[in-house]
Amino acid sequence: MKRLLTVFCIVGLNALIATTAAANETVSATADAPGAFDKDWALGIYGTGWAGGTYGAGGVGGKLRFEPLDFLGLEVFAEHTIVEHPTQFRHDHPIGFNLYVPFAIFDSFRVRVLAGMCANFSVIEGDGISPGADDVQFGVHAGAGFEVALGSVVSLFVDGMWNAWLGHERDVHGWTGAVSESVQWDHYAQINGGLSIHL
Repeated sequence: MKRLLTVFCIVGLNALIATTAAANETVSATADAPGAFDKDWALGIYGTGWAGGTYGAGGVGGKLRFEPLDFLGLEVFAEHTIVEHPTQFRHDHPIGFNLYVPFAIFDSFRVRVLAGMCANFSVIEGDGISPGADDVQFGVHAGAGFEVALGSVVSLFVDGMWNAWLGHERDVHGWTGAVSESVQWDHYAQINGGLSIHL
């Protein structure tokens, strides 16, 4: 009987040691797993809002981010917005890039300073009475935002930017539509909010 109890004790002790070792390996692997901000690639989707003067727009966007360095990242984006217009249906489609510098405040929270350029494909559609008036605008932007990691894969972000676009003045009303030969600068504020999937 004593021998049987001894065998059971030895087996139980070995099982306890193996379980403890496996748990320690799991904790170590979890601790060593890269966080969301440690990964080089990310895909993001977001809502966007624009305002400036008589210009107001809202829509959605998507971006691909590449962050090979701790102090510098690149993201390319495309947006699709519906623009307020007094008479016609207008939609804008900015496509461009950002360079950004991230500043880690905590492991799961950081601030980003960013700047970039874009081209905006702006369409004012005709309605069968008034003709359309389309233009391609070129712009620069700069701003800042913050990002919160929700684990090792997902993060939430908010960015605010100032935009300056160079394009042609357009006039569409009544029976007429025209695109001026002269160009002008327009200035807009923009705010984006969305989530990223870190790969």
